[in-house]
Amino acid sequence: MVALAQVVDSLTARHHPRDSTERWLACLLGMSDVEARRIMVKAFVRSEEVAELVEEGEEILGGLPRRTVQRDAEMSVGLTGAVSWGATAAVSAQRQGADSTFVVRPIEHTRTGPVADLLMAALHDVARVGAQERRSGAMVDPVIRERSRLARRLVSAPENRSLDGARPNRRTRADARRVKHPSAALALRLDARRREPVSGGVLEPELDRLTRLQLRLLYLVLAAGHVNEPLVVDGAALVAGPVRFVHPRNHGARGEVRGIRVNGVLLDAPEPDQTREEAWSALRRRADGAPCRLVSDRDEVFAALAEITQRVSRRDEPAAAVSVRRSPSGAPVPGSTRSRGSAPTTESAQVREPTPLPGSAPLPATSG
Repeated sequence: MVALAQVVDSLTARHHPRDSTERWLACLLGMSDVEARRIMVKAFVRSEEVAELVEEGEEILGGLPRRTVQRDAEMSVGLTGAVSWGATAAVSAQRQGADSTFVVRPIEHTRTGPVADLLMAALHDVARVGAQERRSGAMVDPVIRERSRLARRLVSAPENRSLDGARPNRRTRADARRVKHPSAALALRLDARRREPVSGGVLEPELDRLTRLQLRLLYLVLAAGHVNEPLVVDGAALVAGPVRFVHPRNHGARGEVRGIRVNGVLLDAPEPDQTREEAWSALRRRADGAPCRLVSDRDEVFAALAEITQRVSRRDEPAAAVSVRRSPSGAPVPGSTRSRGSAPTTESAQVREPTPLPGSAPLPATSG
């Protein structure tokens, strides 16, 4: 049996960049976006990039590239900077008889910029997670607690207050790539780590028994059916080619039905504390008259997919027969006269390696 961590890594490798990681992970695990974000941040805090940031934060932030900024300022004494004579004349005309006022443009050197935005956004995430874990009443991981404490100290330091309020976006990342400074590389690595899906090894302790069972079933269906498309978000479901997955906790959300629907056939496995008879009755009620199959192991998954492939072939066969009868020659084509209701042969019923599912395209899986 494939290890659960490898199953999760295989599924997260199908994350499509068009979907936010929080929404995609929430659909996969049957949780809210907030819960998915909390899991992602905890994994981010444990990363090597965050360890480097909090341990060497004073040196990294102190060495940020500085920008030269000039802003108009009104001064009457102690002029510093170049005088803007046009603005000075306008101010003097408005204040006739008042003390002489000059508008100057003093030069300031600041550490704000795209690199600072990315670094401070990472620090804010790390600083918040410790407090959130304590409020939840959960036992805080010692690594998370220590790194959160170091991040709060860096954020609240007087010399770093000018860097507060960072709001990075796509333009920020593009600007940071053009900065020729050692801290820019670290800032970009931190930003990529914040947005990537969680690895299976980190995610495994967060999964309950029902979710573990569902992820293994989804992995088997995708692998056995040779479905290579990315898993993309569609409402509360994840869709890859002819496969549509709805986590049990998303059942009923926007009319979704829990289970894995493959070309119109609903597949599901018994819950951990459910008998096979109870699971079969519940599955038939959810299917509401549509075809359904109860699968609990690898062999049953292969058999179900083979039956689905044959079902689709029989459904499409009459159209091919019509085209043969309308051919100019009128000669029958061997193999095209099988009746629509003919049963599959014994050999095809024992297939354990089904052909690719109809509707699946040989596209490479896309990672986040």
